[in-house]
Amino acid sequence: MPFLKSNRNFSLGLAIAVIVTARFALLAHAGGVGNPQIFLEKVGEPSPSCDGNVVNYTYFVSNTGDVPLANVVVVDDNGTPGANPPESDDDFSPTFDGGDDDFNGLLDLNEGWVYSHSTTLPIGTHTNNAEASGTFDTTTVMSQDDETIVVFGNPSCAITAEAPCPGSTGNTACVPNAGDGAFYDWSITGGMITSGSFTNPCITYDADAGGTVHLEITVTSGDGCSCTTSVDLSRDCGGGGTQGCGTGFWKNHTQFWDAGCPNEDPAEDATTTVQTCDLFNATFGVTSAQSGMPDTATLLDAIKVGKGDPHNPCNRFTLARHVTAALVNADAVDAPHTTTGLIGLYQDAVGAVAGDETVCSLLQQLTTDAPDLECPCNDGGCAEENGDVAAANLINGSNNTMCGLGVGMMMPLGAVGWVMSRYRWKRNS
Repeated sequence: MPFLKSNRNFSLGLAIAVIVTARFALLAHAGGVGNPQIFLEKVGEPSPSCDGNVVNYTYFVSNTGDVPLANVVVVDDNGTPGANPPESDDDFSPTFDGGDDDFNGLLDLNEGWVYSHSTTLPIGTHTNNAEASGTFDTTTVMSQDDETIVVFGNPSCAITAEAPCPGSTGNTACVPNAGDGAFYDWSITGGMITSGSFTNPCITYDADAGGTVHLEITVTSGDGCSCTTSVDLSRDCGGGGTQGCGTGFWKNHTQFWDAGCPNEDPAEDATTTVQTCDLFNATFGVTSAQSGMPDTATLLDAIKVGKGDPHNPCNRFTLARHVTAALVNADAVDAPHTTTGLIGLYQDAVGAVAGDETVCSLLQQLTTDAPDLECPCNDGGCAEENGDVAAANLINGSNNTMCGLGVGMMMPLGAVGWVMSRYRWKRNS
């Protein structure tokens, strides 16, 4: 029995020795004496981000202790910190991408495990916290790291532009202002940008005679977010643009452009937005000092205004009358200018904005051709009521024939001449 007891004790001691030896062998293999540690680093890109962009989170897990770790788990709180519901209901475990080089399921000392998760985030500031954990023997070790992503809104690329007539000038196109530091990269096909772009949300452009203008814009905000869009603009203007009705027609046929005014019948209106009762200075975005018109003057007042100095046909009153008729034409019939383009040209001519246009140069544009018969009256007599053919002759030095009268009589410009104004001969001296 003693022998047997001695043998039993020997066997038990041997077993313990084997276990202890194996434990220390594992520690010796790991290069330490049993100090488990884990480290997590979380990175989110891009940072900052823009609305609609995919945010990619990467989780780097490494063993900073001296023993291998088992049961390694990574959990992200998805921006709602808390270990219990409802905060924990949206927690997720990112996808394991690799790093277990010997495929033993243990995070060894020389290994780095990588996890990932991709998502889109709404506009705002988002902070996500992640936790990595692992075990050695009965010890659980953990490491946490968070990442904050700021998501900015994208600028607007909505292009506001009226379709231009082929060959027209002074057309405008705009996108909403994207704020400080924004960059506007415009490009055009079928025309030429004459001003704007880069730091300006609006451009002025001339249209080619081909008939279609293609505009493209990339807006980049000061936050680095961007948008890109394009638009094709075309308009049939009766073979390259018509002059529309004359000042006399719109003056004497207010029923075609007064629908928005008090006590007026909209049934015959030919315009969409321009109305007789609109204030002149407010419509054109100018001051009284720039236009010469009082702030209370309406568009109808402007089209009725006198010719000013007969010795200086290039005056602000003549321009006010003609630009009003051109504005109504742009809204009612096919005309060389759009309403927004015409407003920009007028602001340039009277010095409201910087540019090369003058009162006389704009008048030359507006009065170069005799009024076309493309008017709402549809009776072929529209141009008969244009009382400013003579004014056009004075400005341009050319003869125009008044429809229905067959008159093209005009003395050359000089010290003394006779012109026909509203069917009355008038001495020009």
